[in-house]
Amino acid sequence: MADEFAGITVDGGTVSHKDGSGPLAGAKATVEPVGEVGEPKRTFRLFKRKGEGGKLALTVTGDGYTFVETLDAPNGKAARKFADRINFLSSEATSNATPGSGPPTEAIPPGRGSIASELRRLAGLRDTGVLSSDDYEAEKAKLLH
Repeated sequence: MADEFAGITVDGGTVSHKDGSGPLAGAKATVEPVGEVGEPKRTFRLFKRKGEGGKLALTVTGDGYTFVETLDAPNGKAARKFADRINFLSSEATSNATPGSGPPTEAIPPGRGSIASELRRLAGLRDTGVLSSDDYEAEKAKLLH
């Protein structure tokens, strides 16, 4: 199932945009205020003034590509949710693309502390809509087996 927002699409292991496409593995997505370089605080204040909208940049950077879309500030929550989804899927694609690249089993401290914290993190992603319930259940099953 493809995820799409503001002209950027994630489908399978690929990120696509009107300017091209590239691999999802290793991609990083950010949402930041648009303004003059070196003046993020002044730019951020634009969002606080009544009657003025600010602009945000959704940027997705990966192996050989950078896609940028400018958005109105009211779309910030949806843009951040989409960026979180890309970052999660990228992390999954990266770990799946390089088998055995995860930490060795001995590196995980004994006990359930690390599993419990990972389950909390996944539940948070599910609760904010970054992960679907099916994705959450699949990740939970991986952790518990």
